[in-house]
Amino acid sequence: MRKFFAYFVFCVFVSSTVFSQDSINIKQENNYLNSKFTSFDKFDTKLNINYDSTWCFHPFSINLYAGQWSPLGNLKNYYRPSFKLGASFGLMITDNLKIEYGLGPIFLNNNNSLDFLVNDSILSTDDTFGASLGGWITYSVYKDRNLYIDIISGVTWELIDTDIVNPDEDPDDKYDSTLSVSTYGISLGTDIWINKFGNHNVGIRILYNYAAYNRSDILISKIGGHSISVSLIYRFPKRKQIFRKYY
Repeated sequence: MRKFFAYFVFCVFVSSTVFSQDSINIKQENNYLNSKFTSFDKFDTKLNINYDSTWCFHPFSINLYAGQWSPLGNLKNYYRPSFKLGASFGLMITDNLKIEYGLGPIFLNNNNSLDFLVNDSILSTDDTFGASLGGWITYSVYKDRNLYIDIISGVTWELIDTDIVNPDEDPDDKYDSTLSVSTYGISLGTDIWINKFGNHNVGIRILYNYAAYNRSDILISKIGGHSISVSLIYRFPKRKQIFRKYY
């Protein structure tokens, strides 16, 4: 689990350093372009501003989000709504198509204990921690002066870590000291970006996720795997019309 924390901290650190140099280069290039415009050119550019120039995202981005993860179905019997964080790297493929890769730790609030079958013994715990690692494809479906809406779909790797000592611990792997359940997941949702904060990229991410926890050989509890999360999301760097040159 420390691997997840280390990667998450790395994402946050990179977001504050990678784009600092980029913003300096953009300012220098923007000043150069402005020096080439006549007053008439500037006036004409303002007249021709449109929704595309309103939503000028950088082709490389970092998304940070925080919100609430809520279990659905059988999962509600074992967990309550919990706090979720996340970070992802984004890459623009076309004007409308982007890909993301990232992770999100989930600070799980247990309702009931989970039962595990380990070496013919049943072990229980109500102290667990979750994480989600995956990749997503986002496609923009709507934009106007105030809103920009993406549809998100992806494949994830879902993890539930426990405080149960792993009896089959690998002595050469210091991260294998506790029992955990991991499985694949699928997700579908939307990002809704709101143009009410200047050129800052602020929005809401709503994401449904299914994780196949019941396929585990050691997890006895039939917890299901359906959940939904609602998060506030922020994208680095800020929007600038000069980014249009990239796509």
